[in-house]
Amino acid sequence: MQRELAYLDAGSASMALQVIAGALAAVAVGLKLFWRRILVLLHLRRPAAEPLAAAERPDSDRAPVRDEPTVRP
Repeated sequence: MQRELAYLDAGSASMALQVIAGALAAVAVGLKLFWRRILVLLHLRRPAAEPLAAAERPDSDRAPVRDEPTVRP
C-alpha cells in the first residue's frame, strides 16, 4: 500500500475561508432583501396594504371620477 502525502498551504486555507465568508455574506444579503416576505410567509407579519392609486388619494390634484353625469342648471 502506497502512502499519500497531502499538503495544504496557507493559500488554500485562505481561499476556503474566503468561500465561507462569501457564502455567509450572500445569505445575509438575501435575508435582508427578502426579510419582509419571509416574515409574511411564516405568518409572523401581515402583508402591507397596497398603495392607493393617484385618483383614490384624498390629496390628489385630480377631480374624483364619478359614475353619474354632472347636472348643471
